[in-house]
Amino acid sequence: MTFTIAWTLLFSPGSPTSHEPLVAETKSIPMAAHVILWIFQTIGVMPNRFDILWPGVYALWLVPLVLLLGRGALTSSKRERIAGAVALGISILIPVVATWTTYDSLGVAWQGRYELPLLVGIVMMAGEALERGADAPRLLLRALLILLATTTYLCLLCVGLREADGPYNDGRHWNFLLLVVAPVLIGAGYLLLFRSSQTRSIESQ
Repeated sequence: MTFTIAWTLLFSPGSPTSHEPLVAETKSIPMAAHVILWIFQTIGVMPNRFDILWPGVYALWLVPLVLLLGRGALTSSKRERIAGAVALGISILIPVVATWTTYDSLGVAWQGRYELPLLVGIVMMAGEALERGADAPRLLLRALLILLATTTYLCLLCVGLREADGPYNDGRHWNFLLLVVAPVLIGAGYLLLFRSSQTRSIESQ
């Protein structure tokens, strides 16, 4: 960590300079649209910065996220709810301040993906609170896992179809990868997740 701080102070990678090449491009997008992009980019944006996935993917991701945070808030202590609220406030304050202080030189340079470490921490806090509460109904857990698996696959399918039909096409067997390999790996991963959650639930009883 010491070397990281030293390198940052020495080379100032976070200090914007004038005449950045992306300023005109980022200023061409209205501020309100960028606020929406911040939210979308915390879920997924690829292969390029301003590309978005199929709109339905974002709606599908938000369902389990809102449910997790809501149930976590109900299970959390007052101190944990305050900590979560502060973290959420910071996740809004950081991009606003970063944009306001660097707009002249960088335009709208902030990207929602920069917040992922903080937002993942908020989700982990909610998950920790849920572990102390009552187990979720098995039917609900199965439905959420199926929803998450489907959404994960749709993310890969969206990006894969774009790359298979665009400048990223390198001749690989896209149909086999997207229609066989991806669903098999995703299904196996979420099945293992479900089995492990059931095993832990039985051991805790």
